[in-house]
Amino acid sequence: MAELSPPAPGHSRDRLAPWLEGLGRRLDVPGPAVQRALAALILVAMAGAAAILVTSAACTPADIAADVHARALGLPARPCPGCSLCGMSRAFSAITHLRLREAVSFHPGVLLCYPVPWLLLLLGPGIAFRAWRASRGQPLPPPLGRDP
Repeated sequence: MAELSPPAPGHSRDRLAPWLEGLGRRLDVPGPAVQRALAALILVAMAGAAAILVTSAACTPADIAADVHARALGLPARPCPGCSLCGMSRAFSAITHLRLREAVSFHPGVLLCYPVPWLLLLLGPGIAFRAWRASRGQPLPPPLGRDP
């Protein structure tokens, strides 16, 4: 197969199409085992995201600093050393309790990190379902809003 080089800037869409088609042929599609593993990994990550959000709703930032959440799981209580993870845990709890200013004071990165578990819980089931269906060789349903 001849080596395809990307088209130079300014070329028309018609000249770009063969290059994209060749690129699509060269990409490897993961096998069924990889797709099943991806589906399982997403489900495990969703369980972790749910646990994080439940803990942040059940505990206040003061409870997290006092290690109440760890004692509830039967783990030994440790004083909060003030590390960034403890700050992020308290920030998650504060933002869950709608105390945005307090959350940002605990850890400014909470504004970037807090949506991740919610997105995982919202989008994860669809991604896992599509990976599982693809691993079984079943046709994937069309995206919402598109007729088959």
